[in-house]
Amino acid sequence: MAARLKTILADIVNPAQSAFVPGRQISDNILLTQELMHNYHLDRGPARCALKVDLRKAFDTISWDFIIKGLKAIGIPDCMVGWIKACISSATFSISLNGELHGFFPSSRGLRQGDPLSPYLFVLGMEGLGGLLKIASMDSRFRFHWRCKQNAITHLTFADDLMIFSHADLASVTTIREALNNFSSISGLEINHSKSQVFVSGVAEHIRIDIMNCLEFRLGILPVKYLGVPLISSRLTHQHCLPLFERIISRIKLWTSASLTYAVWKIESYLASFLWKGSSLTHSGAKVAWASLCYPMNEGGLGIKSITTWNKAALLKHVWRLISKNSSVWVTWVHSVLLRGRSFWYIKLPTISSWSWKKILQSRSWCKGLFTSSIGNGMDTSLWLDYWLPDGKRICDLLPFRVLSSTGLPWNAKVADIIIAGRWSFPSGHQDLQQIWNSIPFHPRTHQLDACIWTGTAAGNFTIDSAWNLLRDTRPRDSKYHLIWFPGHTPRHAFIFWIASMDKLYTMDRLLSFRITTTSSCILCGVQAETHDHLFFNCPFSSTVWRDLAAKTLYCWPNTSWQRLLQWAASIFRKPKDFTHILSRMVLSTTVYYIWYERNNRIFKNAYRSPQELRAEAYEVIRVCIMEKDYGRVPENLKNIWGLPDS
Repeated sequence: MAARLKTILADIVNPAQSAFVPGRQISDNILLTQELMHNYHLDRGPARCALKVDLRKAFDTISWDFIIKGLKAIGIPDCMVGWIKACISSATFSISLNGELHGFFPSSRGLRQGDPLSPYLFVLGMEGLGGLLKIASMDSRFRFHWRCKQNAITHLTFADDLMIFSHADLASVTTIREALNNFSSISGLEINHSKSQVFVSGVAEHIRIDIMNCLEFRLGILPVKYLGVPLISSRLTHQHCLPLFERIISRIKLWTSASLTYAVWKIESYLASFLWKGSSLTHSGAKVAWASLCYPMNEGGLGIKSITTWNKAALLKHVWRLISKNSSVWVTWVHSVLLRGRSFWYIKLPTISSWSWKKILQSRSWCKGLFTSSIGNGMDTSLWLDYWLPDGKRICDLLPFRVLSSTGLPWNAKVADIIIAGRWSFPSGHQDLQQIWNSIPFHPRTHQLDACIWTGTAAGNFTIDSAWNLLRDTRPRDSKYHLIWFPGHTPRHAFIFWIASMDKLYTMDRLLSFRITTTSSCILCGVQAETHDHLFFNCPFSSTVWRDLAAKTLYCWPNTSWQRLLQWAASIFRKPKDFTHILSRMVLSTTVYYIWYERNNRIFKNAYRSPQELRAEAYEVIRVCIMEKDYGRVPENLKNIWGLPDS
């Protein structure tokens, strides 16, 4: 039933509701609210009023009769209405006191959170409020909020998160109050006046007080959190980012294994600190630069996504939705209020605009040509200003407007203006313009609409992941990738092995070069200088451990330098599903880890073990790993060597 109900929501639910409706996004509410409340902190400007309404225990108190009547009103079959009624009214409850359950009683209202039906039923219930606000907006007393009349926007909702907008006058606010009271009486949902807030801008103090008294809401102060994001009316500052920092730090500490740019840098700094120093978050001791980690594993990184690049990719999703003319409430509003028929690619950056719209417009400087137009009838594509030519170019970048104006076509001309009877009708003019017309190899498809094409995928559909791949820096494929990150690898072993493969472990020779220590002697043998080449595996101690374990792979490993050993292993053990190749990689990775582990134990804990003890522990760890995973057919001789049971 939930699946059936979900399919009809987009056709029934007002675009102002973004929760649980397929194709709608929480970002629509956030972006549009930011736009409407821009400069609310100023006393000048148009008289505006915004209500942040809190519904008291919304899911628990909504009336069943209200839901059932709503389902019948939208034409849900009586049979299905009966099924839904049985589902929502059959819940019973017990109370746990001192660990024991007491009582067993039925409920009389509300929806169970966790029930797959509940979100959709609640969203449909909130449509009742949308209908009442629509009726209120037709009242002669009501005046729309600044920039809302053209699209008849009165409210935005995300489930029970409700924002209502109007002109800041007592008559309009009184009309809204009446609609809210009416909704409460028929739905059972009550307004929590103590938690609800009213924001007023551009009016005198006595009008502000009258509005507060009418609603019995407290006066809100910006910034305020809306849908988890700070709702600000000016530019994003360091102070606005502090709650985000604190939340991320508190989350990081639970793990056991002046601008947005500053915020991104700060967050990445905390993440890097956790990676190298754990939950202490001290800013020192990084063995590999953060930028080097932000590559896929097959390019030598750790697969961590750079927040800066990922933010750019996410920003492009808003650009995609704008130029593909998505039907969301935010996209519709932007086209009617901000763009007003003009090309997204050519409008000027306003001197006064919200920080979100400014960031979206600024992205044009680095995403030019990533979106192109596939010409159908040419009605939606700007002839001079949009990217529709071959190779993702646009005409205004190739020729000055002085040349283009010689065609007699205006700046706002559409591609449709040079299509007659389904064929190109290129205007004559400058010789360079004729070369552009000659370069167009395709013909218009007048029976189709123009389509937006994303160049990052073969199908032309935008995804954030494809945008990230297109925007990020790339490196050649790491030849040792499969040696480190093989199927069934142990993460802590692979991590140390990965650092060692780049010669980035803090061996004594490196610490001496950093002037952190006064000696480079190897603590395992006490004879030679501790380098990566010595530790893996020329040291008498590590050589004993490695020689015994390597022999159990039944391969003849060369006695060579550390980097040459890795190159040899990477060229030999390439098969992802071959048990002997997996075993060899596991032995190499585990041995490196335990030698480094023993070395650190001796330095920091003064705990010593013999090569035989260390080899025995590494052997047992490898054997357990093999037994825990299904590697298919294991050769009988290796079963005997590693003490594996018969299948």
